[in-house]
Amino acid sequence: MRNAYAVAIKRTVGDDMRRADATTLEYVTSNSQNTRHITLIDPAKQDPNTAANRAMVAVECGSSMIFVGGSTDTPDEVVHATCQAIQEAFELRTFAASQDPESDESQWQIPVVLFPGGAHALSPAADAITFMMLMNSNIRRFLVGEQIRGAPYLEKLRHYPQGILYAPQVGE
Repeated sequence: MRNAYAVAIKRTVGDDMRRADATTLEYVTSNSQNTRHITLIDPAKQDPNTAANRAMVAVECGSSMIFVGGSTDTPDEVVHATCQAIQEAFELRTFAASQDPESDESQWQIPVVLFPGGAHALSPAADAITFMMLMNSNIRRFLVGEQIRGAPYLEKLRHYPQGILYAPQVGE
């Protein structure tokens, strides 16, 4: 059986982004911005460097958070490589902005949050995780199984509950 946690965990609770003035939770819940835009990057759709480039373009266009995940069959090694590439790109852009008096380095200090398709797609390189339950599924694995498999990992990351409601279009 494949180890569900093949990526070594090096982060500890309390490690948050590159932002010195706020934790990920404080950043997400602050009222300092009117609206927030989140860009979802699926690691299965491109290599990590392309994902990092797309994340930088998204931030330049106004995104204030990057979600990584989506596909249910992406191995954790690919998710981890993608998170690492995005974090490294943001660190380089933060450094570059700190060298330019006209640039705002806080633009690049945004969280990279896991949006996993299951417990197999986790990474310690992320700042936080949204852990979801597919309530419209008949498959027990998606109702509770993935949450049970991922629970030991969650104490290593900041985690935030989330709910998504899918409703079919009614009428015309």
